[in-house]
Amino acid sequence: MEELRNWIIGICVGALICSIARAIAPKGVSGSAVRLACGFITVALLVGPLREFDFEEYAFRLGEIRAEGGEYADEAISRGEENIKAVIEQRCEAYILDKAAELGIENAAANVSAKITDGGKYPYPYSVELGGEADGEQRKRLNSFIEGELGVPDGRQYWSGENEI
Repeated sequence: MEELRNWIIGICVGALICSIARAIAPKGVSGSAVRLACGFITVALLVGPLREFDFEEYAFRLGEIRAEGGEYADEAISRGEENIKAVIEQRCEAYILDKAAELGIENAAANVSAKITDGGKYPYPYSVELGGEADGEQRKRLNSFIEGELGVPDGRQYWSGENEI
């Protein structure tokens, strides 16, 4: 911060000296030479801090920042996929519970697990754990509904005890 302050003061002092020199310089060739010299002084004062600038350190830090940015982007993508997966699981569970209520299944419970296939972008319902007080016909109809509507085959639908999952 002190370096920045000194740099700004240097520019101000240089500008003040140049303006005085230009004011007292005679017209003609001598005045043009003074204006040219003042221009060089101003440029030198503006770019002076670049003499001490460590370009290698800057390049190194810039590389670190880009690497961190990539890590943050990967993390954000991963979190986004996890959030989408959770939403799909919750909505499928609600959908199944609505159908279970429609079929008259009491104390229905559903736990959906979503999965992303290799090369896939979006999760889909993979397996379902079911619970509730249902007779054989109600279970069969709910299993058919889940397979038809959500694409979860009967082999990945698991019924647990009467009121548990």
